[in-house]
Order: sequence, then structure tokens, then C-alpha cells
Amino acid sequence: MKKYFLLVLIFFLFAYCSEKPPVPEEKMILIYTDLMFAQDTVLVTSENIDSLKSEVFKRNDVSENDYVSTLEFYNKSPQRWEKFFKRVIEYVESLKTKPEESP
Repeated sequence: MKKYFLLVLIFFLFAYCSEKPPVPEEKMILIYTDLMFAQDTVLVTSENIDSLKSEVFKRNDVSENDYVSTLEFYNKSPQRWEKFFKRVIEYVESLKTKPEESP
């Protein structure tokens, strides 16, 4: 009986460790920062927020369901959130140091 329990436990641990989010982290960083910047620069109303989200999701070829599922994936582990936010901050910092492109 103990052998079966161990096998089942190992299977679930392996399945948990190999879990991947619906939206890859690189793309999620871009989407997350786009949404963050958009919300900070536009008059916030529920219609504006919904419109902005739809535009960002469309531009990145991601459904809102995949975005929400990915947020849920990160919510399962504080370590994932910490790593993700660190990468978001690094990305935003890199935007600050890039030279402005001329039109």
C-alpha cells in the first residue's frame, strides 16, 4: 500500500513541477506591462479598461481566458510571482535606458 501511495505522490509532484502557464512568461511580461502603462495613462472607467484590455490581448494574440489562467498559474506560488515581478521590473528598467527612437 505504501508503494502505491509513494508512486501516486511522485506522479503528482512531477505533474505539478512540469506545469506550464497558457501564456509564455516573455509574452506575459509584455502584456502585463502594456496593461499597467495603459491604465496609468488613460482616464479610468470600466469601458476604457475593458477596451484597453481587449486591444492589448488582440495585439498580443492572447485571449482573456488565457491571460486569467496564466494569472491563476502565478497565484499558485509566491515564488513564481516574485520571479515574474522581478522580470517585469527588469523589463521596465530596460525601457528607461533605451535611447529614444526618432520618427
